[in-house]
Amino acid sequence: LIRPEKPDVAIVMGAVRAQLAEAMSVRCAQFNYGIITNTNYDEKKHEKSKSRLVDGKEKVEIYDLFVPQGSEIPNNFETPKKNYFPLREAQTEVSFKLAIIDCESLP
Repeated sequence: LIRPEKPDVAIVMGAVRAQLAEAMSVRCAQFNYGIITNTNYDEKKHEKSKSRLVDGKEKVEIYDLFVPQGSEIPNNFETPKKNYFPLREAQTEVSFKLAIIDCESLP
């Protein structure tokens, strides 16, 4: 539980922010938003040195971009729906690494 030093000011600031959020219909992505995941190796897209064998199949770790830095994001924006699959045949769970990256960090 967090108790602000000045609760009355916190309430007013929250109300102001809510009004500003309604007034602003679009915001600009400050970073690239995506996940780190694995995909099948494709010699046309990936460096051979980055591939590895997983259950007898060549895989490569990639950054799957959802929202590019600088793009306009409307208030009702929904992340694009994508399908992902387990890395190994016997897997029963999948976890993802959320990656927030500035443009200079992308390959």
